[in-house]
Amino acid sequence: AAAAGAAGTAAPAAVARSLRQKFSVAFQQAGQTAVRRSGAPGYQVGAPLLAGVTLRDPTVGSSKTAVDQLVGGLPVPAAGSDGRCGVNNKSPVRFGMSQSTGCAVPLTLTGLEAFCKGTGTFTVNAFMYALGGGENPAFAAAMADNDAPASTPPLPAQLMDGLLYAPATAGLTHAGKTTVVAGWADASRLNLADWTSCAAADAADCATVAPALAAPAVSMVWTAATRTCDNVPVGVGVEVLTARVGTRDNPQARVARVATSWRFASWTYADPFAPGDVRQDFMLESTVRFVEVDQAAAQGVTPQPPPVFPSLPADFFYPFLSSASVGGRAAASVAWWVALAAASVAACATTRGANEF
Repeated sequence: AAAAGAAGTAAPAAVARSLRQKFSVAFQQAGQTAVRRSGAPGYQVGAPLLAGVTLRDPTVGSSKTAVDQLVGGLPVPAAGSDGRCGVNNKSPVRFGMSQSTGCAVPLTLTGLEAFCKGTGTFTVNAFMYALGGGENPAFAAAMADNDAPASTPPLPAQLMDGLLYAPATAGLTHAGKTTVVAGWADASRLNLADWTSCAAADAADCATVAPALAAPAVSMVWTAATRTCDNVPVGVGVEVLTARVGTRDNPQARVARVATSWRFASWTYADPFAPGDVRQDFMLESTVRFVEVDQAAAQGVTPQPPPVFPSLPADFFYPFLSSASVGGRAAASVAWWVALAAASVAACATTRGANEF
Protein backbone atom coordinates (compact mmCIF):
# COMPACT_ATOMS: atom_id res chain seq x y z
CA ALA A 1 0.00 0.00 0.00
CA ALA A 2 2.92 2.35 0.81
CA ALA A 3 4.52 1.63 -2.54
CA ALA A 4 1.26 2.32 -4.31
CA GLY A 5 0.90 5.63 -2.45
CA ALA A 6 4.47 6.61 -3.31
CA ALA A 7 3.80 5.98 -6.97
CA GLY A 8 0.75 8.21 -6.81
CA THR A 9 -1.80 5.48 -7.54
CA ALA A 10 -4.65 4.31 -5.35
CA ALA A 11 -5.49 0.70 -4.63
CA PRO A 12 -8.57 -0.46 -6.59
CA ALA A 13 -11.78 -0.24 -4.62
CA ALA A 14 -13.64 -3.43 -3.85
CA VAL A 15 -16.43 -4.07 -6.37
CA ALA A 16 -19.75 -5.07 -4.90
CA ARG A 17 -21.17 -8.14 -6.60
CA SER A 18 -24.66 -9.54 -6.38
CA LEU A 19 -26.19 -12.90 -7.15
CA ARG A 20 -29.67 -13.11 -8.62
CA GLN A 21 -32.05 -15.48 -6.87
CA LYS A 22 -35.44 -16.70 -8.00
CA PHE A 23 -38.25 -18.09 -5.87
CA SER A 24 -41.51 -19.67 -6.94
CA VAL A 25 -44.53 -21.33 -5.37
CA ALA A 26 -46.55 -24.11 -7.00
CA PHE A 27 -49.74 -25.66 -5.64
CA GLN A 28 -50.38 -29.32 -6.38
CA GLN A 29 -53.24 -31.52 -5.29
CA ALA A 30 -52.21 -34.44 -3.10
CA GLY A 31 -52.12 -37.78 -4.88
CA GLN A 32 -51.77 -36.28 -8.36
CA THR A 33 -48.72 -36.03 -10.57
CA ALA A 34 -48.15 -32.71 -12.30
CA VAL A 35 -48.24 -33.02 -16.09
CA ARG A 36 -45.98 -30.67 -17.95
CA ARG A 37 -47.29 -28.73 -20.92
CA SER A 38 -45.22 -27.12 -23.68
CA GLY A 39 -47.66 -24.35 -24.57
CA ALA A 40 -51.37 -23.57 -24.78
CA PRO A 41 -52.46 -24.65 -27.25
CA GLY A 42 -49.50 -24.21 -29.62
CA TYR A 43 -45.90 -25.20 -28.89
CA GLN A 44 -43.39 -22.69 -27.60
CA VAL A 45 -39.97 -22.82 -29.27
CA GLY A 46 -37.53 -24.59 -26.95
CA ALA A 47 -40.23 -26.44 -25.01
CA PRO A 48 -40.02 -30.27 -24.85
CA LEU A 49 -41.64 -32.18 -27.71
CA LEU A 50 -44.34 -34.14 -25.89
CA ALA A 51 -44.28 -37.87 -26.61
CA GLY A 52 -45.34 -41.19 -25.13
CA VAL A 53 -46.36 -44.76 -25.90
CA THR A 54 -49.91 -46.06 -26.20
CA LEU A 55 -51.26 -48.39 -23.53
CA ARG A 56 -54.44 -50.46 -23.60
CA ASP A 57 -56.56 -51.12 -20.54
CA PRO A 58 -55.72 -54.73 -19.49
CA THR A 59 -59.24 -55.28 -18.15
CA VAL A 60 -61.00 -58.07 -20.03
CA GLY A 61 -63.49 -56.64 -22.51
CA SER A 62 -62.18 -53.08 -22.21
CA SER A 63 -61.17 -51.14 -25.33
CA LYS A 64 -59.87 -48.06 -23.53
CA THR A 65 -56.52 -46.71 -24.70
CA ALA A 66 -54.42 -43.94 -23.19
CA VAL A 67 -50.92 -42.53 -23.51
CA ASP A 68 -48.07 -43.30 -21.13
CA GLN A 69 -46.42 -39.89 -21.40
CA LEU A 70 -42.63 -39.72 -21.27
CA VAL A 71 -41.22 -37.42 -18.61
CA GLY A 72 -39.23 -34.67 -20.30
CA GLY A 73 -40.59 -35.36 -23.79
CA LEU A 74 -39.12 -37.36 -26.67
CA PRO A 75 -35.47 -38.36 -25.94
CA VAL A 76 -32.53 -39.25 -28.18
CA PRO A 77 -29.23 -40.88 -27.12
CA ALA A 78 -26.58 -38.46 -25.87
CA ALA A 79 -23.20 -38.44 -24.14
CA GLY A 80 -22.56 -38.45 -20.42
CA SER A 81 -20.02 -36.28 -18.65
CA ASP A 82 -17.24 -38.57 -19.93
CA GLY A 83 -18.47 -38.40 -23.53
CA ARG A 84 -19.53 -42.04 -23.53
CA CYS A 85 -22.90 -43.63 -24.24
CA GLY A 86 -25.21 -44.92 -21.54
CA VAL A 87 -28.88 -45.76 -21.09
CA ASN A 88 -29.23 -42.88 -18.63
CA ASN A 89 -27.63 -40.37 -21.00
CA LYS A 90 -30.34 -38.84 -23.16
CA SER A 91 -31.08 -35.44 -24.65
CA PRO A 92 -34.69 -34.18 -24.82
CA VAL A 93 -35.99 -33.02 -28.18
CA ARG A 94 -37.05 -29.37 -28.00
CA PHE A 95 -39.68 -27.98 -30.33
CA GLY A 96 -38.37 -25.93 -33.24
CA MET A 97 -34.71 -26.65 -32.43
CA SER A 98 -32.90 -29.03 -34.78
CA GLN A 99 -30.09 -30.89 -33.07
CA SER A 100 -27.43 -33.55 -33.42
CA THR A 101 -26.28 -35.62 -30.45
CA GLY A 102 -23.49 -38.15 -30.19
CA CYS A 103 -21.70 -40.42 -27.75
CA ALA A 104 -18.74 -42.81 -27.83
CA VAL A 105 -18.47 -46.60 -27.55
CA PRO A 106 -14.83 -47.66 -26.84
CA LEU A 107 -13.75 -50.86 -28.63
CA THR A 108 -10.47 -52.65 -29.28
CA LEU A 109 -9.69 -53.98 -32.74
CA THR A 110 -10.81 -57.49 -31.80
CA GLY A 111 -13.80 -56.02 -29.99
CA LEU A 112 -14.84 -54.12 -33.12
CA GLU A 113 -14.56 -57.31 -35.15
CA ALA A 114 -16.65 -59.25 -32.61
CA PHE A 115 -19.29 -56.52 -32.60
CA CYS A 116 -19.42 -56.39 -36.40
CA LYS A 117 -19.75 -60.17 -36.72
CA GLY A 118 -22.50 -60.27 -34.08
CA THR A 119 -20.57 -62.29 -31.49
CA GLY A 120 -20.69 -59.65 -28.76
CA THR A 121 -22.37 -60.91 -25.59
CA PHE A 122 -22.95 -57.78 -23.51
CA THR A 123 -25.91 -55.45 -23.60
CA VAL A 124 -24.64 -51.94 -24.24
CA ASN A 125 -25.70 -50.99 -20.71
CA ALA A 126 -23.72 -53.83 -19.10
CA PHE A 127 -20.75 -53.23 -21.39
CA MET A 128 -20.48 -49.51 -20.62
CA TYR A 129 -21.08 -50.16 -16.91
CA ALA A 130 -18.29 -52.73 -16.70
CA LEU A 131 -15.96 -50.64 -18.84
CA GLY A 132 -16.42 -47.70 -16.51
CA GLY A 133 -15.55 -49.81 -13.50
CA GLY A 134 -19.10 -50.24 -12.26
CA GLU A 135 -19.09 -50.74 -8.52
CA ASN A 136 -15.58 -52.17 -8.63
CA PRO A 137 -12.66 -50.75 -10.66
CA ALA A 138 -11.50 -54.34 -11.21
CA PHE A 139 -14.44 -54.86 -13.57
CA ALA A 140 -12.73 -52.87 -16.33
CA ALA A 141 -9.41 -54.67 -15.84
CA ALA A 142 -11.16 -58.04 -16.03
CA MET A 143 -12.70 -57.36 -19.43
CA ALA A 144 -11.19 -59.29 -22.33
CA ASP A 145 -9.87 -57.45 -25.37
CA ASN A 146 -12.53 -58.98 -27.62
CA ASP A 147 -15.44 -58.16 -25.32
CA ALA A 148 -18.07 -56.13 -27.16
CA PRO A 149 -21.75 -55.22 -26.92
CA ALA A 150 -24.28 -57.26 -28.86
CA SER A 151 -25.19 -55.76 -32.22
CA THR A 152 -28.81 -56.95 -32.04
CA PRO A 153 -30.91 -55.00 -31.24
CA PRO A 154 -29.01 -52.03 -32.73
CA LEU A 155 -27.13 -49.93 -30.19
CA PRO A 156 -29.44 -46.86 -30.57
CA ALA A 157 -32.47 -49.05 -29.81
CA GLN A 158 -30.75 -50.43 -26.70
CA LEU A 159 -29.82 -46.95 -25.50
CA MET A 160 -33.44 -45.74 -25.93
CA ASP A 161 -34.87 -48.78 -24.10
CA GLY A 162 -36.66 -49.89 -27.27
CA LEU A 163 -38.39 -46.58 -28.00
CA LEU A 164 -39.14 -46.29 -31.75
CA TYR A 165 -38.03 -49.92 -32.25
CA ALA A 166 -40.67 -52.17 -33.85
CA PRO A 167 -39.68 -55.74 -32.85
CA ALA A 168 -40.75 -56.67 -29.33
CA THR A 169 -37.52 -57.50 -27.48
CA ALA A 170 -36.97 -58.89 -24.00
CA GLY A 171 -35.24 -56.40 -21.74
CA LEU A 172 -36.35 -53.34 -23.73
CA THR A 173 -39.35 -51.73 -22.06
CA HIS A 174 -40.75 -49.79 -25.02
CA ALA A 175 -39.85 -52.15 -27.88
CA GLY A 176 -42.84 -53.15 -29.98
CA LYS A 177 -45.00 -50.31 -28.64
CA THR A 178 -46.51 -47.45 -30.62
CA THR A 179 -44.74 -44.14 -30.05
CA VAL A 180 -46.89 -41.03 -30.44
CA VAL A 181 -46.15 -37.30 -30.45
CA ALA A 182 -48.60 -34.67 -29.25
CA GLY A 183 -49.94 -32.58 -32.12
CA TRP A 184 -50.71 -29.72 -29.73
CA ALA A 185 -48.70 -28.65 -26.70
CA ASP A 186 -51.60 -29.02 -24.26
CA ALA A 187 -52.60 -32.55 -25.31
CA SER A 188 -54.22 -34.74 -22.66
CA ARG A 189 -52.74 -38.19 -22.19
CA LEU A 190 -56.27 -39.48 -21.59
CA ASN A 191 -57.39 -38.47 -25.10
CA LEU A 192 -55.60 -40.58 -27.71
CA ALA A 193 -56.89 -38.39 -30.56
CA ASP A 194 -54.64 -35.56 -29.32
CA TRP A 195 -51.61 -37.76 -30.01
CA THR A 196 -52.42 -39.50 -33.29
CA SER A 197 -53.96 -36.90 -35.66
CA CYS A 198 -55.47 -39.62 -37.86
CA ALA A 199 -57.07 -38.56 -41.14
CA ALA A 200 -60.85 -38.73 -41.30
CA ALA A 201 -60.77 -40.42 -44.72
CA ASP A 202 -58.03 -42.92 -43.78
CA ALA A 203 -57.84 -44.00 -40.14
CA ALA A 204 -54.49 -45.68 -40.81
CA ASP A 205 -52.89 -42.35 -41.82
CA CYS A 206 -51.96 -40.97 -38.41
CA ALA A 207 -49.66 -37.98 -38.81
CA THR A 208 -48.17 -37.79 -35.32
CA VAL A 209 -47.64 -41.51 -34.77
CA ALA A 210 -43.86 -41.91 -35.03
CA PRO A 211 -43.17 -44.78 -37.47
CA ALA A 212 -41.51 -47.65 -35.62
CA LEU A 213 -38.13 -48.72 -37.00
CA ALA A 214 -37.82 -52.32 -38.12
CA ALA A 215 -34.54 -54.20 -37.78
CA PRO A 216 -32.08 -52.76 -40.34
CA ALA A 217 -32.49 -54.36 -43.75
CA VAL A 218 -28.74 -54.33 -44.43
CA SER A 219 -26.27 -56.38 -42.40
CA MET A 220 -22.96 -55.16 -41.05
CA VAL A 221 -19.91 -56.29 -43.06
CA TRP A 222 -16.40 -56.75 -41.63
CA THR A 223 -13.36 -56.08 -43.85
CA ALA A 224 -10.18 -57.29 -42.15
CA ALA A 225 -7.81 -55.65 -44.65
CA THR A 226 -9.02 -52.17 -43.76
CA ARG A 227 -10.18 -52.98 -40.19
CA THR A 228 -13.59 -51.56 -41.13
CA CYS A 229 -17.14 -52.45 -40.19
CA ASP A 230 -19.64 -51.12 -42.73
CA ASN A 231 -23.40 -50.51 -42.40
CA VAL A 232 -23.33 -49.84 -38.66
CA PRO A 233 -26.66 -48.37 -37.45
CA VAL A 234 -25.23 -45.48 -35.43
CA GLY A 235 -28.37 -43.52 -34.60
CA VAL A 236 -31.91 -42.51 -35.42
CA GLY A 237 -33.04 -39.61 -37.55
CA VAL A 238 -36.24 -37.83 -36.54
CA GLU A 239 -37.93 -35.31 -38.82
CA VAL A 240 -40.78 -33.18 -37.49
CA LEU A 241 -42.99 -31.21 -39.86
CA THR A 242 -44.58 -28.19 -38.18
CA ALA A 243 -47.28 -25.72 -39.20
CA ARG A 244 -48.90 -22.54 -37.90
CA VAL A 245 -52.63 -22.30 -37.39
CA GLY A 246 -54.90 -19.52 -36.18
CA THR A 247 -55.23 -15.79 -36.50
CA ARG A 248 -52.62 -13.71 -38.27
CA ASP A 249 -51.66 -11.76 -35.14
CA ASN A 250 -51.38 -14.85 -32.89
CA PRO A 251 -50.56 -18.02 -34.88
CA GLN A 252 -50.17 -21.26 -32.92
CA ALA A 253 -47.47 -23.81 -33.79
CA ARG A 254 -48.38 -27.49 -33.98
CA VAL A 255 -46.82 -30.77 -35.11
CA ALA A 256 -48.14 -31.74 -38.54
CA ARG A 257 -46.25 -35.02 -39.15
CA VAL A 258 -43.36 -37.12 -37.78
CA ALA A 259 -40.93 -39.37 -39.68
CA THR A 260 -38.12 -41.64 -38.42
CA SER A 261 -35.19 -43.45 -40.04
CA TRP A 262 -31.94 -45.25 -39.23
CA ARG A 263 -28.59 -43.51 -39.64
CA PHE A 264 -25.69 -45.65 -40.88
CA ALA A 265 -21.91 -45.21 -40.85
CA SER A 266 -18.67 -47.17 -41.22
CA TRP A 267 -16.39 -47.76 -38.25
CA THR A 268 -12.66 -48.12 -38.96
CA TYR A 269 -10.00 -48.95 -36.38
CA ALA A 270 -7.37 -46.34 -37.22
CA ASP A 271 -4.09 -47.65 -35.75
CA PRO A 272 -3.02 -51.09 -37.03
CA PHE A 273 0.02 -51.10 -34.72
CA ALA A 274 -1.82 -50.32 -31.48
CA PRO A 275 -1.57 -52.88 -28.65
CA GLY A 276 -4.48 -55.28 -28.43
CA ASP A 277 -5.92 -53.70 -25.30
CA VAL A 278 -6.11 -50.15 -26.69
CA ARG A 279 -9.70 -49.03 -27.19
CA GLN A 280 -10.76 -46.51 -29.82
CA ASP A 281 -13.88 -44.39 -29.43
CA PHE A 282 -16.52 -45.11 -32.07
CA MET A 283 -19.27 -42.52 -32.34
CA LEU A 284 -23.02 -42.92 -32.35
CA GLU A 285 -24.97 -39.97 -33.75
CA SER A 286 -28.68 -39.16 -33.79
CA THR A 287 -30.30 -36.15 -35.43
CA VAL A 288 -33.54 -34.22 -35.05
CA ARG A 289 -34.70 -31.88 -37.80
CA PHE A 290 -37.65 -29.50 -37.66
CA VAL A 291 -39.15 -28.35 -40.95
CA GLU A 292 -41.91 -25.76 -41.15
CA VAL A 293 -44.42 -26.58 -43.87
CA ASP A 294 -44.76 -24.08 -46.71
CA GLN A 295 -47.93 -22.09 -46.24
CA ALA A 296 -49.59 -19.27 -48.11
CA ALA A 297 -49.07 -15.80 -46.69
CA ALA A 298 -51.50 -14.84 -43.97
CA GLN A 299 -54.50 -13.00 -45.35
CA GLY A 300 -56.95 -10.72 -43.62
CA VAL A 301 -60.64 -11.55 -43.93
CA THR A 302 -62.74 -8.47 -44.78
CA PRO A 303 -66.52 -8.87 -44.49
CA GLN A 304 -68.80 -7.67 -47.27
CA PRO A 305 -69.87 -4.02 -46.85
CA PRO A 306 -73.41 -3.60 -45.56
CA PRO A 307 -76.08 -2.40 -48.02
CA VAL A 308 -76.83 1.34 -48.18
CA PHE A 309 -80.47 0.67 -47.42
CA PRO A 310 -81.70 -2.23 -45.31
CA SER A 311 -83.81 -4.87 -47.03
CA LEU A 312 -87.58 -4.50 -46.77
CA PRO A 313 -90.39 -6.84 -47.78
CA ALA A 314 -91.42 -6.45 -51.42
CA ASP A 315 -94.98 -5.50 -50.42
CA PHE A 316 -93.91 -2.82 -47.94
CA PHE A 317 -95.43 -0.03 -50.12
CA TYR A 318 -98.36 -2.09 -51.35
CA PRO A 319 -100.71 -1.08 -53.00
CA PHE A 320 -98.64 1.90 -54.18
CA LEU A 321 -95.89 -0.36 -55.57
CA SER A 322 -95.97 -3.93 -56.80
CA SER A 323 -92.90 -5.80 -58.09
CA ALA A 324 -91.14 -9.14 -57.81
CA SER A 325 -91.93 -12.00 -55.45
CA VAL A 326 -92.16 -11.36 -51.75
CA GLY A 327 -88.74 -10.92 -50.16
CA GLY A 328 -86.96 -9.96 -53.41
CA ARG A 329 -84.03 -7.58 -52.89
CA ALA A 330 -84.76 -5.86 -56.22
CA ALA A 331 -88.24 -4.90 -55.11
CA ALA A 332 -86.96 -3.71 -51.76
CA SER A 333 -84.32 -1.52 -53.39
CA VAL A 334 -86.87 0.02 -55.76
CA ALA A 335 -89.14 0.63 -52.80
CA TRP A 336 -86.40 2.55 -51.03
CA TRP A 337 -85.69 4.68 -54.08
CA VAL A 338 -89.41 5.47 -54.43
CA ALA A 339 -89.55 6.34 -50.74
CA LEU A 340 -86.49 8.56 -51.10
CA ALA A 341 -88.01 10.35 -54.10
CA ALA A 342 -91.29 10.89 -52.25
CA ALA A 343 -89.43 12.25 -49.23
CA SER A 344 -87.46 14.64 -51.45
CA VAL A 345 -90.63 15.97 -53.10
CA ALA A 346 -92.25 16.44 -49.71
CA ALA A 347 -89.20 18.29 -48.41
CA CYS A 348 -89.15 20.62 -51.42
CA ALA A 349 -92.85 21.37 -51.07
CA THR A 350 -92.45 22.12 -47.38
CA THR A 351 -89.52 24.43 -48.03
CA ARG A 352 -91.40 26.29 -50.79
CA GLY A 353 -94.41 26.77 -48.55
CA ALA A 354 -92.25 28.14 -45.77
CA ASN A 355 -90.79 30.81 -48.10
CA GLU A 356 -94.21 32.16 -49.20
CA PHE A 357 -95.82 35.18 -47.48
